[in-house]
Amino acid sequence: MGNYSTAIVGIMVIGVALTSAVVFALMRPNELPALDQNNR
Repeated sequence: MGNYSTAIVGIMVIGVALTSAVVFALMRPNELPALDQNNR
């Protein structure tokens, strides 16, 4: 049963990491078009 608990915790950690990565990736493009417009 310990193996299953470790797997569940690992999946939860991966899920939190992916969620934070997606939130970060969605926040970044809002700044990039402004930088592109300023450069052109």
